[in-house]
Parts: sequence; C-alpha cells; structure tokens
Amino acid sequence: MAQQFEQNSVAIGEPFLKQGDVLTGADGGSLALDYEDIDGPPLHPNCRCSLQPKLVDDYESIRRELEAEINASEEAERNA
Repeated sequence: MAQQFEQNSVAIGEPFLKQGDVLTGADGGSLALDYEDIDGPPLHPNCRCSLQPKLVDDYESIRRELEAEINASEEAERNA
C-alpha cells in the first residue's frame, strides 16, 4: 500500500483515496474503501505511512535560488 501512496502525489485538500476505491496490498489482498474518502494516514491498524510535502517545480527552483543567495552571503561574511 505504501508504494501506491508513494507513486501518487495529491494536492492539499484532495483525498488520497475516494470512497468506493479498492486498494490492493503487497500480498495481493484488497481493501474496499466503502465508508468515506481517505484524507491521509493511518489507513489501517499497522499503517506506517506518513505525509511528505512536495514542492511544485517553480517553488523548488525558487528555493534553490534563495539557498544559493544565502550561501553566497554567508561566504562573503566569512571572507570579510
């Protein structure tokens, strides 16, 4: 199940799985989600899934640029 979550990104406010979906486990078993939408872990009693934020490409490039500026500024301060 973790692999299925890992392969699919979900926008904030969107359910990971919708009511009526069927989730297939690693051992071939299935879990029918017939009660409500699933907004995040835990899904079952031994669930080890967690949420990890993922930035959109534009934000990732902005983060890299800011990080480079900070590093350059810190380097300039060390050399001053």
